[in-house]
Amino acid sequence: MNEPTRPDATTQPFFSAVDSARFGLRIGRLKLTDPAALPAALEASRRENLRLIFVRCPTDQTKLVHGLEDAGARLMDTLLYYRRRLRSEDFPAELKPNRIRVFRETDQAGIEDIARQSFANYQGHYHADPALDRARSDEGYVEWALQCCRSRGADSEVLVAEDADGRPCGFFVVRLNNPREGEGWLAAVAPAAEGRGLYWSLVVHALRWCRERRAAQMIVSTQITNTATQKTYGRLGFDLQASYYTFHLWLPKPSA
Repeated sequence: MNEPTRPDATTQPFFSAVDSARFGLRIGRLKLTDPAALPAALEASRRENLRLIFVRCPTDQTKLVHGLEDAGARLMDTLLYYRRRLRSEDFPAELKPNRIRVFRETDQAGIEDIARQSFANYQGHYHADPALDRARSDEGYVEWALQCCRSRGADSEVLVAEDADGRPCGFFVVRLNNPREGEGWLAAVAPAAEGRGLYWSLVVHALRWCRERRAAQMIVSTQITNTATQKTYGRLGFDLQASYYTFHLWLPKPSA
């Protein structure tokens, strides 16, 4: 999964302190749906002395896409968003009796190791940009996973799949975006544990977590190239809801 929260339209870029610190340059994020807003957004980015902007836009906004291309932006990835309504009468069952539980503080090293293995050379927008350091791109997902572990609360949880010895072999971060909607935010299964139905079990438990909190639906997202995950979502009753492009727009270095 990759930065799943569905983009809401904005007209001004916001400075990403986390991305900027990771890559050592001023980076902003921008979410657009209206091509008419692009010129003002680019001007605001220049005023903020941004060097790179990560831009998300719906795939059906062709005019906006062309405007981004004319400005020099390059397509880096495509995200698909799926939704499942949480009706109790058709709730899915696990395929195998995997052991899924909530996060414990002793799990942190195991979660870090899983993230490091699973997201090495990932197909997300960081890795797609040849101008960004690949090792730092890998580390971004590791940091994200650890932050999820540290920031667990009433509205978010890290579900853990454990092996026979009780050690983590997969995880799934789930959270409430609002009282009516839950979201699968980040997930990974250790390469050595693939093929055991762990991801299926983790999604089922995430659906249960959302329903227990009276959410009416749960959303998830994945890369368009991740066909195995898309098939799993379909079999679990998720419907394709939306799709977004991620562009990277490099701006000229500010003059001295």
